[in-house]
Amino acid sequence: MYYYGYKANSNGEALWLMSATGPKTIKKDETYTLDMLPGFIGNGGSLTMKPTAANSGVQKWGSADITFFDCNNGEITLSKSDGTTVTQNIILLAGVDGMTCE
Repeated sequence: MYYYGYKANSNGEALWLMSATGPKTIKKDETYTLDMLPGFIGNGGSLTMKPTAANSGVQKWGSADITFFDCNNGEITLSKSDGTTVTQNIILLAGVDGMTCE
């Protein structure tokens, strides 16, 4: 799963996250918890600048609890490792080949 939130982080910048794994089948009203990764942390890199320090590796940002109300709509609660949380409504923008919805 990929997550993009405009002004979603604490300093008002865009937040890009990804999960390494996820469910193969989505079921209505079931909550899925995924570890979320921001990419490389601590190396000075961003969406507009290449890294300025050695590769620091992928580190866990926090987690996402995702509940789907149907096959296209749901709710996500992002929980950053520092204890900060935010809950937002989500909609399906693109599917994944081989993933099903029940």
